[in-house]
Amino acid sequence: MGIFDKKGTGSTGDVGRAAPQPSYIETKSGLDCDCYIAEGITVEGKITGNKSVGIDGNFKGELDISSKVVVGETGEIKGNITAEDVEISGKVVGNIIADNFMEAKPTGQIIGDIEASRLVIEDGAIFEGNITMSKKKKAKTEAASAITMGDVSEASEEETTY
Repeated sequence: MGIFDKKGTGSTGDVGRAAPQPSYIETKSGLDCDCYIAEGITVEGKITGNKSVGIDGNFKGELDISSKVVVGETGEIKGNITAEDVEISGKVVGNIIADNFMEAKPTGQIIGDIEASRLVIEDGAIFEGNITMSKKKKAKTEAASAITMGDVSEASEEETTY
């Protein structure tokens, strides 16, 4: 009988057993996200990354996400949001830059400026601020780099009559 045997049966305990599978938390508001701040939780600071973020709690600071930010009905953000896509069902006091799509749901409240390529503000949503509709940042950068100084000189020489 080896020193790791259980009662001489030749068993080595849990060595052959599969590790338990991770369990995922179902969010209160059904948010589908990689990082989650639950209702009753307050976070202050800066969050950056390339995974989606869902907020049902309180966040004060800056979100710089290259994926999606979803603020659930109980979520509150005091700070600026920069993301690929933004969906607001809760309250945001701060500016929002959505490189692709921004949506304010009927329960959403936004106090601040919005810059987005595409924008939907559903009936019932509250919005106080300015809106700038723009192309994605990548498209802006490509267009800007395509203009040469020769193009600028030629454009300034042309006359425009109104």
